[in-house]
Amino acid sequence: MFFNNIDTWSQKKLRIAYITFELLYYILTLVVPIVIVGCRYQIFVHVSRYKLTGWGIILISILLIVGVRSLNKGLNKLPDTTIKEQKVKYTVLGIKALIIPCAIVFVMSLLKDDFTLAYNTIWLCLIFFIAGILVDYLFIKYIEKEMELRHKAKEKIEVDKRVELLKK
Repeated sequence: MFFNNIDTWSQKKLRIAYITFELLYYILTLVVPIVIVGCRYQIFVHVSRYKLTGWGIILISILLIVGVRSLNKGLNKLPDTTIKEQKVKYTVLGIKALIIPCAIVFVMSLLKDDFTLAYNTIWLCLIFFIAGILVDYLFIKYIEKEMELRHKAKEKIEVDKRVELLKK
């Protein structure tokens, strides 16, 4: 597999791989869907204010993808040792899990007048979202974990330097 020897990679190679896969992720989950929505909804055409336009779909997509991804990174760092910590973490995780389905329901309700176009557009976008999720879990997660381990290794080196100071 691609990551069998990730622990031997140089920092430069690790950073390049991380940036490459992050770019691929955002291209698949943001750029391509934005282009699809823009082409299908002719985003430069003026429409009434209560109809969801291509710009609206693009904005919702950007907010969802970037927001949920950022939220995931923060939530993974939350402690869950005590019951109180677990209640906070799992409540927030539950709310986060509801964001995308609720957003899809909201978008679908706005698009009910033009359901066929919306259906085809969302179908194409979901294909690219799935590809982006695969890139995230098949590549990015491994790289991020390796980067985290290296950061912890640097911390351990610094802690070990100070052990002798405590013996004096």
